[in-house]
Amino acid sequence: MWLSYSFIRFFVCFALGIVGAAYFPAFFPVLLVVFLVLAVGYGVALWKAQPEIRRRYAEGFGLVALGLTTLFGFVYTQYQTEINSPQHFIHQLPLTAYEVVLNSELQEAKSTLKAEGKLLRRATDSTGTTWLPVQGKLMLYFAYKDLDELARLKKELGYGKKLVVKGNPTEIVKPMNPEEFDYRNYMANLQIRYYHFIYTHQFAITGEQIPNWIWYYAFAARHYCDKVLQTYIKDPESYGLATALVLGIKQSLTDEVKNSYSNSGIMHVLAVSGMHVSLLFTILMFFLQNLRKNRKAKIPTLAAALALLWFYAFITGLSASVLRAVVMFSFVLVAEMIDRKINIYNILAVSAFVLCLADPYFLFDVGFQLSYLAVLGIVFFYPLIEKIYTVPVPLRHKKENKVVYWLRKRPSWVLNGIWQIICVSIAAQLTTSPIALLYFHQFPNYFLLANLFAIPVSTLVMYEELLLLVVAEWHWAADWIGYFTEKTIQFLNFGVMLFEKLPFATTANISISGWETWLLYSILVLLVLLFRLRKLLYLQLAFALTLVLASWQWIEFAKYQQNKQLLVYQTPKATAVEWVAANTGVLLASPALLQDRNKLKFHTYNYKCKRDIAQLTEIGITDSTFIGNLADSTHQVASSHPMGLHYVIEENEQYRLLVFEGKKLLWLKKRLPIAQLPTADYWLISNNNFPRFSKENKQITENQSIAKVEKIIIDGSNQYSYWQRFKKEAQPFNLPLHITPEQGAWVVDFK
Repeated sequence: MWLSYSFIRFFVCFALGIVGAAYFPAFFPVLLVVFLVLAVGYGVALWKAQPEIRRRYAEGFGLVALGLTTLFGFVYTQYQTEINSPQHFIHQLPLTAYEVVLNSELQEAKSTLKAEGKLLRRATDSTGTTWLPVQGKLMLYFAYKDLDELARLKKELGYGKKLVVKGNPTEIVKPMNPEEFDYRNYMANLQIRYYHFIYTHQFAITGEQIPNWIWYYAFAARHYCDKVLQTYIKDPESYGLATALVLGIKQSLTDEVKNSYSNSGIMHVLAVSGMHVSLLFTILMFFLQNLRKNRKAKIPTLAAALALLWFYAFITGLSASVLRAVVMFSFVLVAEMIDRKINIYNILAVSAFVLCLADPYFLFDVGFQLSYLAVLGIVFFYPLIEKIYTVPVPLRHKKENKVVYWLRKRPSWVLNGIWQIICVSIAAQLTTSPIALLYFHQFPNYFLLANLFAIPVSTLVMYEELLLLVVAEWHWAADWIGYFTEKTIQFLNFGVMLFEKLPFATTANISISGWETWLLYSILVLLVLLFRLRKLLYLQLAFALTLVLASWQWIEFAKYQQNKQLLVYQTPKATAVEWVAANTGVLLASPALLQDRNKLKFHTYNYKCKRDIAQLTEIGITDSTFIGNLADSTHQVASSHPMGLHYVIEENEQYRLLVFEGKKLLWLKKRLPIAQLPTADYWLISNNNFPRFSKENKQITENQSIAKVEKIIIDGSNQYSYWQRFKKEAQPFNLPLHITPEQGAWVVDFK
């Protein structure tokens, strides 16, 4: 039994080695020597051992092989980690100037174009007369002032362009707010730890050096296909979804469309992934089914199918999600070509092993994890679920016309298609839900209905787009196909948004930790063993783990129900102040931040889920805002919420004063002399409204407002030069500063 799943064990051990190297990053070059000595010793021992010895100690030999595989994964990952190279630029900072080649396509971000850069050499001095070779990658952000400059940058820059850049890169910062997404770790898994925000005068194009010609032509093919879709699909929203669905280009997707697909549980439609490759694979096998049965034509036929799969990967720019699926289906086709019995679990393990050999950090990619878990769920659970119900097929009567019988079978055919989509959706959801809850904190309640609608329609859209790309040179045909594709996409978007607006469409604010995710998977495995082996022990263990999970969730819920908290988030170029009692809160924030829902969600959403805040009142606020206008002419707002949220806000033209749990937060709206500040426990300085130090007042620490203040909070809306100057001015007086761009969010808990 275990022999047929042999490669699964090797991949698991290899993955354990990768995880070990990621969590214990200290570089040990000697481990390579240790591994080579042990591997050679093992090979010699296996070669010299007699057949009886090998049979008698087969388990021992197997365990040693698995141990060596784990060590190989550890050593291989360490050597694939670029910062372990002494030539990496991280060991030679700061830089005055460096030469870099663009190693990815340009992507539009807010007010910038971004691209990955691969360093080639660095200047050893400010004159740039001497250069030394370096290695490493960083993210480059090219700023532009207007649309003309944007168009010029798009024309001049691209994959393979070589630049000389002045200045020193900046390290990607750690998460600065509680439970915030760890963007630094995400980029580190892409081997990128620094970024550089540069203006036109800070770089010069010096030539071209293509890092990889395969990627160059893949990007060129995707760019051509993108232009075709843009030409024949006129509606901007439809074009955005078209490029995302087939080419994996998501730059033109609106936030509204992304949120609708995410909340409906069909975000996989927008991610070019295994589903799209499997649809292409299915249609290829359908058209080639007769040729596959011909022994002489079998190998050329399957080779052609393999070439078409890789061509599709090519036009998607060899995106990671498509590569995963194409590699897996390639192994399936190769196994069929050589007439080998296919074990799909081994195929999955081999494809994952190959991808992790290409880049060990693929293992930590969310798309990689979700993709393989979804396929694993479909492979394992789909046959079990499908057996629950068999769609009845009408029998053919004697002398019945074939056309009539074919028509009578259509309802069964439709019903069977619906049942298969249901089975696939449930199977994939079973294995992906725990990790999706960990990363996305919500569950789509209507995922079955949404998939029943979206999968057939998106499949039709995909085939229409592929046909459009094929007939692009016949403009009359392309015009009609583009028109029908656009209308189909609009119908798809309409349906998805309808599902999103249904009551209770999503269960939100779900927060689970990493170990709770493992608990959920353990419960799932135990339930599978229960139905397979029918032993009561597995039910008892599953119940015990469920009890542990429920108890921990209740403890967390009870803890936050007792919590009262005042918090100033670190949000770049914006202010966000929040106070919470139990599961109710108020957020005062810059209007621009409240409008930018993605930015607000990035910085605050995870912590909101963690505390299970069900009601959060958001108020947009600026220095000219009078909160009192919302209540009465005295410019004072008082609130007493039944859940225990009591607060008072007083405001005038110079400052606002927040009173919460007996503590006063003074929020400056203008630059005032320190002597004129009212007494408060905390000061909040935003938008460069720093209090002024009096040159005459040498005894500033005797001032009552200074004497009582417990913390002076400087948030991310202040410019760097301003808070650096205030920091120097405050240093002689030992003022208690908390600078959120340096120290992260400021949080105070009231017991």
